[in-house]
Amino acid sequence: MEEKLSKLNQSVEKTMRLVEIMARSGAPRKLQSIAQEANMPASTALRMLNTLLRLGYVNQDPETLKYSLSLKFSYLGELAAKQVSPTSLAHPLLSMLSRRTGECTCFAEKQDDQAVYLDVFSDASDGILTVTRRIGRRAPLYCTGVGKLFLLNESHEELEHYFERTPIVRYTDRTITTLSGLERELDGIRARGYAVDNEECDRGARCIAAPVRDYTGRVVAGISVTAPTLRMTPERMESLVPLVVGTAAQISRKLAFET
Repeated sequence: MEEKLSKLNQSVEKTMRLVEIMARSGAPRKLQSIAQEANMPASTALRMLNTLLRLGYVNQDPETLKYSLSLKFSYLGELAAKQVSPTSLAHPLLSMLSRRTGECTCFAEKQDDQAVYLDVFSDASDGILTVTRRIGRRAPLYCTGVGKLFLLNESHEELEHYFERTPIVRYTDRTITTLSGLERELDGIRARGYAVDNEECDRGARCIAAPVRDYTGRVVAGISVTAPTLRMTPERMESLVPLVVGTAAQISRKLAFET
């Protein structure tokens, strides 16, 4: 019974392939073009498109006979978005990441120019960082691992405005306090795919943070692994990067992000 349930329904798989092809096209397309890209006979594609047409998911221009997706998908998307909580989707993966690393893991979103921790786990024996990174705690964007991730969404002009309205505090001698320094840091994050906080906000703590993106590609959340500097050596940080980045990618896929 389990084997039967695990098998894909080929008709559904093919239909969704057609839907995704039309979604990526950006313009109405003819039957032959859609079928060719889907690598299926035109007769099969026609049968599936006609079914979608009758159900109201596809439109067909009566003159050109080209097919396009209908706004019914937008309606379903709005309903689906109301059922999706990034925090809930991330919760089991964040817990697993804490168990695998043995350290404090956090999930944060951006609210009012600050990073807010919405979920925190710790398998660390000392538990010190769980206190400083408790659920509901707010942290600056410019000097925390998860905070910097949200600034990846900003243009140069938006970063200028952020600096103008934000009190920039030097928490440690490693805190980045200039716009040019922050922009260089963000360029590095874009290049490597993750952020670090090397005692920039809290002396004695280092963290690795990776972005969670939604279907638009924007950073909507961040996850991080934090540990005391005695445990979070540069070598250990390097070894943990694939775990953190991989977990963030899993959460992003649940939010329909595609690389």
